Amino acid sequence: VEAKEATGDSHTAEWIKALVIAIILQIGIEKFCGIVSDSTGNTRLARQLIIRKFPTIIALPDVCHFLSLICKELAKLDYFEKTVKIVRGTIAFFHKSHLGIKQLADALKSTGETRGLEAIGKTRFCTIIHACASVQRCAPAIQKVVELGDVKFELSRQTQDFAFKNSQLLALGLPIAKAVHCLESNDANANDVYLLVHAVMLEIEEVVRNPDNDFPPETQEEVLGLLNRRYAQLFDPASPGNIASKAFIAAAFLNPS
Repeated sequence: VEAKEATGDSHTAEWIKALVIAIILQIGIEKFCGIVSDSTGNTRLARQLIIRKFPTIIALPDVCHFLSLICKELAKLDYFEKTVKIVRGTIAFFHKSHLGIKQLADALKSTGETRGLEAIGKTRFCTIIHACASVQRCAPAIQKVVELGDVKFELSRQTQDFAFKNSQLLALGLPIAKAVHCLESNDANANDVYLLVHAVMLEIEEVVRNPDNDFPPETQEEVLGLLNRRYAQLFDPASPGNIASKAFIAAAFLNPS
């Protein structure tokens, strides 16, 4: 892996294009069949400029990044605002308090849980979902710490209400996190993208429409609207802000299995 020190440079689309083309020519155009990046303005335009110069290269969006953005959007819904706030506050407290860290570690041992709380970060995908899952997983141990009385920790909502909404968010977000994990495999291909994205969309739709999950009508509309918009971006070339590639459906069609 080779990196370029470019802290002082303006990373425009033309700058990225020049950098990538120099590497392509150094290695040999015949050894490249695709180019992948996230879909921010400069990287997306750079992708388009590169394939104009080399039509044999297929431009593809970073689908793991794309799916992770859906997780973030779900977590930002007003319905989950207080739930996410509690998750963030819980993790922040136990990561900053030395006493809390020690007591939680002891409580986790007593409950037989081997994994602790997971922080919400910016360099990994779907960390908000992993964080919510870790709070749910560690809830019995957290309760033991609170009951010790030495740690001042207060929830802003009743425990049952928080636990229920946290489980709702996980029901929506875990299918995405699992798909991202699969797509990060070295063996993942464009066919896997097509199949997994459709599987994720279908599962989330079933979750949100299931009356047993008790999503309010307005939240159902928000979630389904989000899914429709994101689906169109990835598969409909005519949609606003589309990052669609025919490679996904072609790979699925050509898959012999």
